[in-house]
Amino acid sequence: MLNQVNPFYLKNEMIATIKTTVRTEGMVLLREFFLPSSFTVLDKSTRNGWSLRCVPDRYCSQTRPAHPVRSLIRSFSRLVTGKEPLSQLPLRFSHRSYTLLHDEDSSASGVVALFFLDDWPQGCGGEIVFVHHGTTILRVLPVKNSLLLVRCARGTRYFVKYVNHKAKKRSFRVL
Repeated sequence: MLNQVNPFYLKNEMIATIKTTVRTEGMVLLREFFLPSSFTVLDKSTRNGWSLRCVPDRYCSQTRPAHPVRSLIRSFSRLVTGKEPLSQLPLRFSHRSYTLLHDEDSSASGVVALFFLDDWPQGCGGEIVFVHHGTTILRVLPVKNSLLLVRCARGTRYFVKYVNHKAKKRSFRVL
């Protein structure tokens, strides 16, 4: 299944570089993660099947059943970080979508692996914000066909800022 991943990221020296970057910088964004043909199939297969999930004081977004590619993302994350990535639902965000930090949210240490299917313009909200004990440590906008790996210490959590009216009919998907 790793044959769908850009071969550049599967070279031993690149795997070592990614490991070092995650360990020293705490994060890495791998652009053009999937081969173009694999990404096209993945993009088409995740356009439909989304349903709204909303608990007003916690989140409002859309979700769908897990996609089989998630196991590949988990395997690659384990390969380059040595850790099992924290679980993640497939999510789609559009106008009025958000997630909030909540006392019941897990703040376990580990690796967060987020794969973005869509580019997202600045100014529309939707930033993914990582916070450690109340201090913002990272802000990320989704980049199409990119895998974000973030090493999280205990007490680190993340949320998606409210997607505002400037998004119009646009949305972004995260696997």
